[in-house]
Amino acid sequence: MNLYFLTQGIALKRKENQLAVYKDNKKISSYPLTAFKNIFLFGNIEITQPLINFLLNNQKYIVFLSSPGFFRGILIPSKTQSNINIRITQYRKFFDEKENIKLAKEFVLQKLNNIEKEFDINIYEHKKALQKAQNINTILGIEGVASTKMFEKFRKLLKDINLEFTKRTYNPPKDPINSILSSAYMVFYNGLVPEVFSWGFDPYLSFLHRKKGVHHAFVSDLMEIIRPSITMSVYKFLQNTDINEMEFVKTEKGVYLSNTDLKKLLKWIHENIYDEEVQKISKFLRTNFSDNSSPAD
Repeated sequence: MNLYFLTQGIALKRKENQLAVYKDNKKISSYPLTAFKNIFLFGNIEITQPLINFLLNNQKYIVFLSSPGFFRGILIPSKTQSNINIRITQYRKFFDEKENIKLAKEFVLQKLNNIEKEFDINIYEHKKALQKAQNINTILGIEGVASTKMFEKFRKLLKDINLEFTKRTYNPPKDPINSILSSAYMVFYNGLVPEVFSWGFDPYLSFLHRKKGVHHAFVSDLMEIIRPSITMSVYKFLQNTDINEMEFVKTEKGVYLSNTDLKKLLKWIHENIYDEEVQKISKFLRTNFSDNSSPAD
């Protein structure tokens, strides 16, 4: 399990062989190395150099995020897997036009299969069209139509529990439900960045998403495979949560979950789907980028 620190103004220090959390110079909690995989720091969190060294020496990734959860940077352990064969395979497939298109189709096919499984939507015609697609724009168009159908079904499901959802909006999310969706996607996107590094892949070299800015486009490719599962998990979360009791921070830039409710969502995700979805990604990579070694090793 990952550790997420959202409380502003806390300090993280090394206390013997543990990560210790301090507030107003008082220790409030601690975690042994075996209790977590990587750590994620939201906003104004202090971390001391002795703890940084300790975590990196023990193969823990340290991910820095803004308060709403936008990726800022990452500290990578020196012994991160650097199996050059994995990256060579990734680069070779990227520069081979046929392999590139083949992989782009595979990302979308996995997403379509997941949409069918999670939302019980018949998208057989989209799969037939995907088989015939010969360029990235056509593939993205098919993916976009299928996503629209997924969110239409999501909207109908929410009506059954008396929640209104008009359409998917992001960058920024415009309403509470979109805020919850964005937060859930953010958990996996940020969580997959250190995983991709640890498995030996280049997180920027993508096949489906054409890189814009500095985001990890390969991670965005991988997200499409599990986005339907995450979306359905949000529906199940909302089934078990009174949204009227949740707090949202409304700014000129958008609507965001409060830290308290983001912690609830994080807990829900890790208890119900996180490890399973990461394993799906690992299996996909082993299947499509095999060099006789597992990215999860």
